Amino acid sequence: MVIEYLTFQVAPADQATFLHWDDRLWTPILSQQPGYQGKEIWRDRETPHQIHIVIRWQSWEQWQNIDPDLLQATEQAFQDALQAADCPYQFRGCQGLELLPIHC
Repeated sequence: MVIEYLTFQVAPADQATFLHWDDRLWTPILSQQPGYQGKEIWRDRETPHQIHIVIRWQSWEQWQNIDPDLLQATEQAFQDALQAADCPYQFRGCQGLELLPIHC
C-alpha cells in the first residue's frame, strides 16, 4: 500500500467550503482510478488551520499512472470553484509513503 499525504493551509472558517469542493470534484475522480483504496481527511488540534488528506493506493505505479490531463482539469476546476466561493487556501506539500512489512 502507498499513502498520498497532502497538506493544505485553510482558515478554519473556510474549511467546510474547501472540503465540500474536494468531495464534489476530487473524490469522484480519484475513486474511479485503478488502485484507489480510500481517503481520509485529518486536522491536528494544535494546527487547526492545516488540513491533511490521506489517500490510500494499492501501488505506487497505480497512483503515478493517473492521466495527467485529468489531474490538471480537476485541479483547475477545484481552483476555480474555490476562487468563486472566495475560499483562499495554500497547498503545503505532498508526500508518498510506503507501507513497510512488519517482521516480529
